Amino acid sequence: MKKTKVGIVGMGVPGRRGGEGLIDIFRETGRAQVIAVCDVVEGCAKQVSQEKNIPYWFQDYEKMLKRKELDLRVVRTDDKNHAPISLATLDSGKDVLVEKPMYSIRGISEVRY
Repeated sequence: MKKTKVGIVGMGVPGRRGGEGLIDIFRETGRAQVIAVCDVVEGCAKQVSQEKNIPYWFQDYEKMLKRKELDLRVVRTDDKNHAPISLATLDSGKDVLVEKPMYSIRGISEVRY
């Protein structure tokens, strides 16, 4: 069975196992492989990629979106960035899993069906 290749945007606070715990969950399923991680905090994604043996790490989510082999992008950033990153992912033709909320009242006009 082909494994779903996953990229995670937003590792969370180091030591709280946010993004790192999600990597473990995907591994435990045996159906998905996290191959890329991204975080705006300098060094965070690099550290996680080294500790978890993830091949690619990024500080800029737009660069991660260019990885054609990714089947799914997981967005677990701060709330204000959920919609722009999720919409950019959908615009690239890829699937997205986003933590709630997807939008704020001001950003509701950006959500497309």
